[in-house]
Amino acid sequence: NLKDKTLSELKALKDLKLDILYLGIETGNDELLARIHKGATSQEIIDGGRKAIDAGLRLSTIILLGLGGVQASLRHAKDSAKVVNAIDPHFLACLTLMLGPYQSLYEEKLMGGGFKLPDKRQTLQELRWFVEDLTLTDCRFGTEHASNYLPIGGQLGADKGRILELIDRALKDERLLRPEWARGL
Repeated sequence: NLKDKTLSELKALKDLKLDILYLGIETGNDELLARIHKGATSQEIIDGGRKAIDAGLRLSTIILLGLGGVQASLRHAKDSAKVVNAIDPHFLACLTLMLGPYQSLYEEKLMGGGFKLPDKRQTLQELRWFVEDLTLTDCRFGTEHASNYLPIGGQLGADKGRILELIDRALKDERLLRPEWARGL
C-alpha cells in the first residue's frame, strides 16, 4: 500500500534490492474507485506511484478495461489516462474485465444495477480512448494478457501512432481479434 509508505521506507526497500513494484490502478475515475472499494482516490494513486518512482523503483501499472461498464466507459478511459500520465510509469498493461459466473454479482451488488459489461467492440473503443490521451515519455505498454481481445506491445510515446493504427484496424476488422474461446487461456 503505497499511500502508507514514506519515501524513506520505499528507498530502504530499494536498498534491500526491491527493484519493481506492481500497482493495480484499475481506473482513474474516483466514482469507480469508490464503487469497487479500492481504498484510494485517484490523487492518492498518483501520489503513491510518483513516490515509488522518486524512490528509484521501477513501476508497473495496470488499467482494467470494462470496469465502468458501457455507461462509464468514456469517463473511465479518459480519467485513467490522466492518472497514468501524472505517474508516468515504466510499464503499463491493460487487462479486460472478465466476470464469468460473478457477472450478476458485480452488476447488481457492487455496481448497483444498470451496469452492462462492454462487448468486444466497445472494449476496443475504450482502449482507443485511453491510448489516444496518453502522453508518456518512455513506457513499455502492452495488452498481451489473455483477457484482451487485441494483443499489442510497444513503447509509449514512440509507438503511440502505430498502436492507435492497430486498434483502428481491429475496430474495422474483428477477424484481427482473439476469439472469445481463447480469452483467459
